[in-house]
Amino acid sequence: MLIAETARLTIRWFREDDRAAFKSLVQDPEVMRFSLKGPANDADVDVLFAKLRQDYQEHGFGLFALEEKSSKAVIGFAGIKQWEIDGEIHKELGYRLLPKYWGKGLAFEATRCISDWAFKTLDLNCLIALIEPENLRSIKLAKRLGMKRVKSSLFLGVYTDIYLLTKKYAYKDYSRHFPNLFTQEKDRLLAVLPHKTLVEHVGSTAVPDLGGKGIIDLAVCCPIDDLKNAEKAIEDLGYAFNLSGSSGERRFFKAYLKDLRGPYNLYHLHLLPEGCPEWDELIDFRNYLRDHPAERALYASIKKQAALRYPEEGEKYREAKKPLIDRIKKEIRLGH
Repeated sequence: MLIAETARLTIRWFREDDRAAFKSLVQDPEVMRFSLKGPANDADVDVLFAKLRQDYQEHGFGLFALEEKSSKAVIGFAGIKQWEIDGEIHKELGYRLLPKYWGKGLAFEATRCISDWAFKTLDLNCLIALIEPENLRSIKLAKRLGMKRVKSSLFLGVYTDIYLLTKKYAYKDYSRHFPNLFTQEKDRLLAVLPHKTLVEHVGSTAVPDLGGKGIIDLAVCCPIDDLKNAEKAIEDLGYAFNLSGSSGERRFFKAYLKDLRGPYNLYHLHLLPEGCPEWDELIDFRNYLRDHPAERALYASIKKQAALRYPEEGEKYREAKKPLIDRIKKEIRLGH
């Protein structure tokens, strides 16, 4: 599957016929010089190759093949790996190139493209790089990408410097595909969720002509006695519970899922017990924007301006929207 293209590279999933190229990369002493495990043996190659292809199916991301356009040769790999560090889950941006391709700007070309793809497609707020202090080439690249060293941490038994790259917020126009993506996921959820569960499309993608981050938001409401069963069913479908996004009675989940057209999309799921006031708030806010074109246009304009003004400051982006959101919520309450 194609991920992206640059001027000189095609970035794609590894295929079975790339196994020999992958082997030459991970068994090269120079390529693996700063790998904590060193060059891979033949048995390790099979395990690593199977794991990276499994990651595509389970997560929609992983390490991608870097194919040189001019030669069609796989010259390296780059992508996103997930690690637990100091009790927190992080997404790492990493790369490796065959030595003959060093010093040509290809590593920067690949990692800049993949970081942009990850922020837009995976809706990540940040990426990290794990770099040993002696790895001067990678430190130079990280700084060129805009990464900043934030701390040193023990990783797989070795103290490693952690560099951080924060997300730039981007505004996406409304797409006619959003309703279909919601319907597909609603059907999948209702097939496994307890009886009497309600599923509604909320958020920006539920309002025609309203842009945003392109996330499919689903509000799910079920009887309070069924919440535990609902949580398990939701997680079994590939959603991950997110504590920082949860509040009060609302439990928040995220999933990065492939739709029927082929691309991957980010889904946010808000699980609420029956009778929870926040259910009505989500539905009422969506309906208000659908029914008031002038307010919808104003909200879209504020979001677009905030994304341009605060591309790397999520809190300020949210603060910019808050006055209008609060005013609309007040009008909804008065209308009731």
